[in-house]
Amino acid sequence: MFRRKASPDKALSVARMTILAADCQDSGIGIVIARRPFTLLVPSHLIELINDGQSQSISVNGIVYEDAKVLPTPALQRDHLSVLQFRKQRSRELASAHLPRRNVDLRPGQSISLQHLESRPNSTGTIIDVRERGDGRSVITDIEVAAGDSGSPLLVSGQLVAVCQGMIQSGGPATAVAVPLSQDSFLELRKLRRRYRTTVSSALISSLLAVVLSFAGFAIYSANSFTLEAIDVPEDGGMVTATNAQTLTLKPSWSRTFDTPIRSSLALASTVDGALDRVAIGTLCHEGINGAICLLDSKGDSLWSYSIPDGECIYSTETESYNGFLADRIYTGDLDQDGRTELLVVFVHDHFYPCKLIVFSMAGEILAEFWHPGYIRTIVTGKVGSSDDVFVIVSASNNALKHTYWNPQTLFAFRGLDISGQAPPYTGSSGRLDALEPSHELWTWVIVNIDPETMRAKCADFNLVDLDGDGLNEIQAPLSDGRFYNFNEYGDVIGTQLGDRFVQSFPDTPPPPLVELWEYLDRIDAT
Repeated sequence: MFRRKASPDKALSVARMTILAADCQDSGIGIVIARRPFTLLVPSHLIELINDGQSQSISVNGIVYEDAKVLPTPALQRDHLSVLQFRKQRSRELASAHLPRRNVDLRPGQSISLQHLESRPNSTGTIIDVRERGDGRSVITDIEVAAGDSGSPLLVSGQLVAVCQGMIQSGGPATAVAVPLSQDSFLELRKLRRRYRTTVSSALISSLLAVVLSFAGFAIYSANSFTLEAIDVPEDGGMVTATNAQTLTLKPSWSRTFDTPIRSSLALASTVDGALDRVAIGTLCHEGINGAICLLDSKGDSLWSYSIPDGECIYSTETESYNGFLADRIYTGDLDQDGRTELLVVFVHDHFYPCKLIVFSMAGEILAEFWHPGYIRTIVTGKVGSSDDVFVIVSASNNALKHTYWNPQTLFAFRGLDISGQAPPYTGSSGRLDALEPSHELWTWVIVNIDPETMRAKCADFNLVDLDGDGLNEIQAPLSDGRFYNFNEYGDVIGTQLGDRFVQSFPDTPPPPLVELWEYLDRIDAT
C-alpha cells in the first residue's frame, strides 16, 4: 500500500505498476504525481499495451485500477515518459511528489541515488557519464539495476532529477541508464499536479517512439526495445518465451500463452538473409479447440493465425469425419524467390492422419495447399542441380497405399509454389473441386523394406549437398535403417550408400531399390 508520508530516505511515493493483457504483461515503477485524481509518471513502454487496446487490467501495488487515461504531455514524451491518470482515487494512502522548480545540472562524478519501492533501501552511486545527442541526453551511473526497475526515480540531494529508462552491462552487473528530466518536463508535471480535476480526451496516444540513443562506443536502448535472439518452449507446451539479443535493456524477455498447448515453434526471419523478427507457433487440438498456426512479431504481438475449419477435410465420409487438426510442423523457404520468407505448415488430424500442407505468406495469405492421406514426416526446401527453381522435397507415410498393417513410406518433390490438390492414389472425395484435383509432384518413390517385420525404414531428414563436386546440389535421403539414396533434380537415383546399421542388420544383403509409386500400386493389384 502507499503511505501518505514517505519514510525519511524516500523522497517520493513510488509503486509497482503491472499491465496485464490476455497473453503477456509488462511491469515497472510509477512515480505518484498527484492524489486527486490519481496520477502516475511512468516509462512510456508501460502504456503500449493500453494504446494497442490489449490491456485487461492495470494494477498499482496489487490494487486493480480502471478507466486509465494517458494524458497529452509532449515534453515528457520527448523524455520517453508518459502520465497515466485514473478516475479512482487513493488520496488517503499516498503522497504527491515534491517537484523541484528547476532541473538540476548533472555531471560525471556527482553522487546520485535510485529510489526503490518502500520495502527496499535506496541505492546510492555515482554518475559515470552524461552524454548528449540531437534527440536528448542520457546519464550513465554505476547503480545496479534489474528487470522491473524501469521508471525508478533518480535523486540528487533528495530531489527528482531523472528517471531510469534502461541498463548497460559490460561483463559485470547491469547498471542504470537514466533520462534527465528537462525544464519543460518539470513545467508539465507541475501543471498537472496543480489541477484538481483535469479534463482530457480519452483518446490514447496513437504511437510511441522506442528510442535508441547511441553514445561513444556503446548503445543505450529504451526499455521497450527488443531484438529477437531465440525462443524456448517447455515440455508441457504451456508458453513460449523469447529472449532479447540486446544486453542494454530492461526487457530481457517476453512470454506468450495460447488457447491450447504448443506443438511446434520456430523463430525466423521474414526476409531472406534478414535478422530474426518473427515467431511461428503451432498449437494442439484440446478440449474442442482446433490447433492453429500463429505468427508473432519480435515483441510477441500477434500478426495473424489460422486453423483448418471443421468439415474441410477431403477424406471425410458419411460415416467418418476428420475434424480437429493440429499444427504439427513448421518450415520456411523462399519458394517464389521474391526475397520474402514463406511458411510451410503441416496440419495433421489428431489421429496423425490425414494431413494438409499449407504455404503462407508472411502476411497470412494462403499461397498453396495440398492434402495427403497420411503423415508428412519432414520437408526441406532449396535448389537442386542446374534448375533455377526452388524444390520442396517431402518424406511422408501414405496410409492409402497400405495393404498390410504398416504404412508405406514415400519420398516426393514439388517445384516452387506448384503445390495443390491431393496426393495419389487420390482417395479424397469430399470438399472443394480444386482440392480433389491430382497433385503436381515431380516424382514419387516408395521405400521398400527387406523385412518389414524386423525394420521398417523411414526418412526423417534430407540433405541438399554437392555429392560429385560439380558445384550443384543433389538430394540425399538418409533412411532409419542405414541406407542413403541420392537423387538428382529429376528424381533419378544416382547413388546408394550403406551405413553401419544396415550392414550389421542385413549382412551380405544388397539394398532393395526404391519403387516408383504407380509401379508399387500395380504390384499390389497383382498380388
